[in-house]
Amino acid sequence: MIAHVLGLAAANVCFLAAGAGIGRALGLWRAPRELPGVAAPAYLIGVAAAGILAEWALVAGLDLARWQVVAGCAGLAATGVLPARNRASVLAAPARPTAPIVRALQAAVGLIVALLLVDAVYRPLAEWDAWAMWTMKAKAITLLGGLDAGLFAGVPYRHLHLDYPLLLPAVEAIGFRFMGAIDTQVIHLQAALLTAALVLSLPRLLAGRVPPAVAWASALLIVVSPSLVDQAGAGLADAPLAVFFAMAAVCAWRWLADGRREMLILTALFAAAVLATKREGTPFVAALVVVLVVAAGRGRRLAAVGAGVAALATAVPWQLWLHANGVDTSNGEIPYAKVIDPGYLAGRLGRIPTGAGSLVWHALQPGAWLVIVPAAAVAVVLAARGGERRTAVFVAAVACLVLVSVVWAYWVGRPSLHYYLQHSARRVVTTPVVLLGAFLPVLCAAAAARRPFRR
Repeated sequence: MIAHVLGLAAANVCFLAAGAGIGRALGLWRAPRELPGVAAPAYLIGVAAAGILAEWALVAGLDLARWQVVAGCAGLAATGVLPARNRASVLAAPARPTAPIVRALQAAVGLIVALLLVDAVYRPLAEWDAWAMWTMKAKAITLLGGLDAGLFAGVPYRHLHLDYPLLLPAVEAIGFRFMGAIDTQVIHLQAALLTAALVLSLPRLLAGRVPPAVAWASALLIVVSPSLVDQAGAGLADAPLAVFFAMAAVCAWRWLADGRREMLILTALFAAAVLATKREGTPFVAALVVVLVVAAGRGRRLAAVGAGVAALATAVPWQLWLHANGVDTSNGEIPYAKVIDPGYLAGRLGRIPTGAGSLVWHALQPGAWLVIVPAAAVAVVLAARGGERRTAVFVAAVACLVLVSVVWAYWVGRPSLHYYLQHSARRVVTTPVVLLGAFLPVLCAAAAARRPFRR
């Protein structure tokens, strides 16, 4: 097991190096002494970029051998030798935490993160979707030497969501390559690392805009949420999807607040990672882009549209592969021909309140998400009344549109509503709840101070 953990760690060091290079090219850090402080967001940047390139490599016929991964990550890391875009780092270094409460919160977050990673190493491959779909595809990539059309486009496997994108299976396959074995237990550490990196990234992304104690308290609230802890080590794609979407939304908000183009580039990158993680990510990204375009205002609207188009363009190679191999992209669940059929939709109106009510109920469960949703709801109202209406509307609009897209799928989908709610409701709320948790410190700061983010 130790050798496999070290192999997986080596793969993630490659991701970190790739992200560090991209981060320096964007001006997230300049001097080597600044790199440890931005290691968590740089790591997520590296996984997003390397994961997207890995999917493209599979479409091109490569098998993600170790030398290919090292070469690809080295190429991404080499972008760091380019001149930085700004003299000052885009991510402001936080003041040295002298308050005991900040140090205590950092220690608590670090302890929970360590326990989360240890738990992930010893988690068996127990979730059905992980065994039959996500890790199964990673094993197939490793054993069959890439995208074998007999499996990834084969009729016997069509019920295993063959149309789902491949970022997570590709990243896990890279882990298997570096382990030198298919260890379906240690591989759970991969998704847990992404979750840990998110909670460690948020205080740095929000440095200078919210008090450090508030940022670290919110990070602690996210990382101890029972549902996220369970999903982070289960080998499913819902937690990575929530991680990438939260990063995309926070970077989008930073672009709105600061006007730094680097943040818009990162928004496009993480949005592309969302698209490459799960099919449900497409309406999520569409919701974020729509809100971003509206909030950007007339002068920056074209840039926001360009970021959305760039993110969508990254999904084209995978869609072309699916079309070339005759994969049924509807998977029999969503009857796209009837989404505007009044008779079909009118006969299913009863699914809307039931589905929406179930999603809200799952999101409000203290045993799953503690107080993230009610706290965020109160903070949205107070922030809007306190003068920071733009931030409050941005967060509320994105979260609500994400939920609306899920309710829409429940409304038009062919499977019974009971099946949907039983098998997916507790997981599909992960993205909007983590989004609200990521913005909770921003909303609290906005509620406590009038117009805190205006220059």
